[in-house]
Amino acid sequence: MYHIEKTAYGIRINLNLNKAGLITGEEANRLYEELSRTLERLRRPIGYLIDMRNLKKMKSEDLQKLYQFKQNLVDRGIVKRTAYVMNNAVTMLQMKRISRDIGLLKYERFLDANMLKNWEEVALGWLINAQDPTPKRRR
Repeated sequence: MYHIEKTAYGIRINLNLNKAGLITGEEANRLYEELSRTLERLRRPIGYLIDMRNLKKMKSEDLQKLYQFKQNLVDRGIVKRTAYVMNNAVTMLQMKRISRDIGLLKYERFLDANMLKNWEEVALGWLINAQDPTPKRRR
């Protein structure tokens, strides 16, 4: 199950999944269809907060659908910034790989809810004010 909410910064998506922490192909299709209908009405780049804390991992066919969906967002020019909130390393690696392949890493941040108790505040800082939560590397 999922919930899509329009917000001042764009869209918030909560993935409330089954007990196994998986999203089925049917659920993924419904989510992408509903998101596509919602995005048809938007004419500007927006921010996305995607709460994936309950997602354990994605099947390869669902990853392919997500890849195509994200590529469509890029092609349509409606991605401003995205914050993913997760608590699973496998899911985080999967999402980072897709974002890297599409060329979205500079617009996306991946937040570990296990490490950040104030993950929502940090995500909103990125989405609204471009406050980068990624630690700077020392030279």
